[in-house]
Amino acid sequence: MAKNYLLRDAALSQEVERHGASDAVKDLKEEIALARTLLERRLNSIKDQGDLIAATGQIVTLLTTIEKLVSSCHKIEQSLGILIGKERVMDLAKTVVTILLEELDGVDGYEVIIDRVGERLVSELGK
Repeated sequence: MAKNYLLRDAALSQEVERHGASDAVKDLKEEIALARTLLERRLNSIKDQGDLIAATGQIVTLLTTIEKLVSSCHKIEQSLGILIGKERVMDLAKTVVTILLEELDGVDGYEVIIDRVGERLVSELGK
């Protein structure tokens, strides 16, 4: 990713890679990683209150840029079907439990099994 900018500073290149990603919307995520790295570097360069006041404009600009990039990334991921909403995930979990109820009907103790599966699903979705 850092190669897109021909970054000569090896440390900066490594920091950008640390913030990077490796999925379908990689280019935009690389832009986010670069912006986050620049923000991190700017924040780390602040030594006192004077530096903080002087850097406020740059920090706000970087934060705004990151927010816009992240928002755009989420919109693209949703439009590509990469992200699904929590409501859809919950609907899917309910469907799984319903299918299990239908398939296990008549099996001794199936209610206990369904309860355990439901609890595990809720636990996993809560992470």
